[in-house]
Amino acid sequence: MSPCRPRSILVVPVILGFLAASRARALDCTVYELASGSELIDECVVCGRPPSITPIAGSFVLNALPVGMKGDLYSVLDIDFRATGDGSPLVYGMGRLFRNEGESSLRLDVEIQGTDGVHLESTIAPDVAKWPEINITAREDGTRDPFHAYRIRIVAAPSTKTTLYGLEPGNPVDQSGSFLVDDCLGCERPTYLIPMQGSFLLEVVGFEPPELVLWYKVHCLDLQSASEDFHYDVTGNGIYNQGAELALGQNMILQVAINGEPAIRMLGSGPFPDGVSFPTIDIEVSENDPPPPPVLHFYRLHIVAHPLVVDGVPFRRGDSNADRQLDISDGVFILLWRFAGGSEPSCFDAADSNGDGRHDLSDAIFLLNFLFTGGNAPPAPGPDVCGFGAGASLGCASYPCTP
Repeated sequence: MSPCRPRSILVVPVILGFLAASRARALDCTVYELASGSELIDECVVCGRPPSITPIAGSFVLNALPVGMKGDLYSVLDIDFRATGDGSPLVYGMGRLFRNEGESSLRLDVEIQGTDGVHLESTIAPDVAKWPEINITAREDGTRDPFHAYRIRIVAAPSTKTTLYGLEPGNPVDQSGSFLVDDCLGCERPTYLIPMQGSFLLEVVGFEPPELVLWYKVHCLDLQSASEDFHYDVTGNGIYNQGAELALGQNMILQVAINGEPAIRMLGSGPFPDGVSFPTIDIEVSENDPPPPPVLHFYRLHIVAHPLVVDGVPFRRGDSNADRQLDISDGVFILLWRFAGGSEPSCFDAADSNGDGRHDLSDAIFLLNFLFTGGNAPPAPGPDVCGFGAGASLGCASYPCTP
């Protein structure tokens, strides 16, 4: 493992300016969602049977890579393709996408229906779709198994179901924010408490009745120590869910690499802390099934994270369904989203009707009181004019400010 170079447990408090670099790094990472036309094709190159065609849905991640040549190179990560209408996994793995002057090529190394070692490639050819949309087909050459030579057609666009999150950097003075704990089980070295910063993408996956649980994928986890006194990097992905027991419960499973050492599985679950509710995430995960002592590095990670506003989007407070008007449908939208698995708002700030920096039942009650009992109007920017709120933002991906 790379040396952590601890020099002091007491470090200078971290300011939010550290998030600027994390924000830029996360934006190089984009979640794509498969669209209609995506297919897995199983062909026999030595017999006359017709090809088996399976429509597929799912997602993958493109992560921009530095290249010393003309063109753009991307890692294809977190491939998770499934038969349409079927929950069973069909394809997962990774690959590379290369683009140059309107032409693209794709290489994939995947497992398909339990068969691993499947390598598919496309020739470099003019783009069929307008970037950033993708329409490309990669295929096997038939040498692995001529009776089952696979082709995958990927028709995809950037997902609208993702939210960029930024960590609240750890503050060693009051122990608030995000920290990595590097402990030693069975030895005498000090426990290192490392303030962390960074970002990740949260993708909505689905809703699980009857417990009203919302599931998410964690992509592009990219965390760094927020102090020059330490050198720690945490990268990986995972899953997150929240919503059990009226949105009080949450669970997270991460598969991470710490300082380049891969395959550390971290788990955590429990209620939200008092005064905290989704979309804020406040959870601690720790290593699962560590080896017997002595363990030189046993990790725990406390994540406090909020949706980030990248460019800033003006909005009308209370217009949760973004239809440009405030009425009873906005209160119903909030209730369905929070408690019945309804769609997420495109602008979290607009759905924070009372402007308290949280999403809960009080937003719907506040809105209905305003509409029907003469209650206070939603705070800045208010319900009538597009603008920006005061205080912390919960995030706003898009909002239609035109009349």
